[in-house]
Amino acid sequence: MITQPIDVHRRAFLWGHDINTRKVHSVNWDTIEKPKIQGGLGVHNLQHTNLALLAKKAWAVIASGKSLWVDIVKAKYLRKHDFLTVCPNPTDSRVWKDILKARSVLHKGLGWKIGDDTSINLSTDSWIPGNEGVIAPISLTNSISPLFVSNLIDSTTRKWRSNIIHHCWPEDIAKQIISIPLSLSANPDERIWTLSVNGKYTVKSGYHALHSTNTTPLFDWRIIWTLKCPPRVKVFMWKLSRDALKSSSNLFRFGLNINPDCIFCNNHPDTAQHLFHECPFTQTVWQTSPLPQIVSVPFTETPQIWITKIQQLLRNTHGTIPFAIELFAILCWSI
Repeated sequence: MITQPIDVHRRAFLWGHDINTRKVHSVNWDTIEKPKIQGGLGVHNLQHTNLALLAKKAWAVIASGKSLWVDIVKAKYLRKHDFLTVCPNPTDSRVWKDILKARSVLHKGLGWKIGDDTSINLSTDSWIPGNEGVIAPISLTNSISPLFVSNLIDSTTRKWRSNIIHHCWPEDIAKQIISIPLSLSANPDERIWTLSVNGKYTVKSGYHALHSTNTTPLFDWRIIWTLKCPPRVKVFMWKLSRDALKSSSNLFRFGLNINPDCIFCNNHPDTAQHLFHECPFTQTVWQTSPLPQIVSVPFTETPQIWITKIQQLLRNTHGTIPFAIELFAILCWSI
């Protein structure tokens, strides 16, 4: 894949070496590609970027806009098939096959804008906002045949038939359906992208959909990235938070033949805990700085927990020491 050699150059640039030199990478590339708020550096995943760009073409096939190339591919590949369900044939063009692969991106945010209610099939279409995939009725009544959204709407009042909806879906899903606003016009049902304000797909929103996660990080990475200090200090603090500084002890742990002891006292491996809290040299730095209270904060667990405690302590002293957390970060970087 064309993105792989590009990634080789990007990794080499990030870690400061050429592609022919082997060097220790203290943080794996998957972590670096995570958003900053999730603990990464926000470096784009090129494969996902490529897929999000292809999804723009896939969206053009689905959207109602007119385009010559869309008319051509529909005439060639979609005369008897639906775009979202058609399977690629071995004889199909490479470009068309790649566009079909990008459907996986659209499935993460594809929805419907309900108009005349005649196009949306309850059993095969994803149409309920906030839910990825098809949520078919769990039970049917004689009143729903065939299975279209129009059977859930009173054609006279243009209101949801709530009794049928509550019978066919769980309570939480039923409430979501009833909360969907209905159009008073007879415009056709329209495909929309639910992850943007205007309902249209964008490459940015598609990329974020590929990287979205429901997990909340244990560490508030905004502590690092909202610092009002030079970028090199922020990156340093990010490495410290991940215990990924190229200290002697870490390099020794990676297999390098190097003395792991602290360069200041030579009495202890220079772990993050020792170098930034326990070393006599560091203790002197903190005690003679405007932030002597740093010494009182125990560093007994991970760097992330220690930094969180420091941030909570300095928040209370912000009135007397302007930019206290920035001063803390710069002193760590200076050590």
